[in-house]
Order: sequence, then structure tokens, then C-alpha cells
Amino acid sequence: MRVLIASHAEKTHFLGMVPLAWALRAAGHEVMVASQPELMPTVASTGLPAVPVGHDHILHSLFDLRTNLFSGETRDDAPFALDEEVLTPGDTPPDEYSWDELVAEAKSSVMMWWKILNDPMVVGLTDFCRWWRPDLVVWEPLTFAAPVAA
Repeated sequence: MRVLIASHAEKTHFLGMVPLAWALRAAGHEVMVASQPELMPTVASTGLPAVPVGHDHILHSLFDLRTNLFSGETRDDAPFALDEEVLTPGDTPPDEYSWDELVAEAKSSVMMWWKILNDPMVVGLTDFCRWWRPDLVVWEPLTFAAPVAA
């Protein structure tokens, strides 16, 4: 069986899937890892075969431009703004959120985080799946490009 392991380019998100990938290989399955180019050295260090798809996300660059969330220092000349309050380590979130607050947060998260991580790889990942035709696609929970490609 052909198994594709998909992850956006974050080491901590990918490394948790390595034991599963090796277990699948040990069971005789053909395993391939697909991710953005930035993750390729990490994948190579695990000994798994890999294919780069799309291009790297810019999430870290956006944080570097705007704010250091741990020190609270911000730059006003950044090309975007954080419109809502950001919880930092040590903050205590409110006990309850209204439905409207939850919906607003979900919309914000999609645009600020998940779209930035996944948009750069969805076309390349889909193209690779069409070509390689995996029997199973396994993805880490924030790589929303993978179910689209699957």
C-alpha cells in the first residue's frame, strides 16, 4: 500500500508522525513524506523518503516583523496588525466565550494561521497526489492541505 505522510514545515508537527511512518515501512508499505521545502533537511535526517511540495510558509517572518510575543515589544511599521488582544505565556484566558467571540476567533485563526501555513502547499500536494496516487494519506492535524489533496 502507498502511504503519504503530509505535514506543513514545522519540525514539532512532523516529528510525531515519524514512528508511524517507520512502522508502516517495517510492515512493508511504501511510504513518502510530503512537505514544504524548508522541512526537507529534517525529513532527510529521519531516513524517510520525501518530496518537497509548494513553497515555504511565511508565518515566522510575519511574527518577526510585527511582534515578539514573549517580550511584548511591537513594531508599528509592520505591514499588518494584530487587531485583537493576544494571550501570551502566563496570561489566564477568560472562563467563558460567547458564540460570537468563538466564531470571530475561528475566522481570525483561519486567516492568520492556517491559511498562511497551507496555501503555499495545497496545489503542489494535490498535484503530487494525482501523480503518485497514494492509497492512504495521513496528515498532522493542522495540515489542512492534505485532506484537500486526498
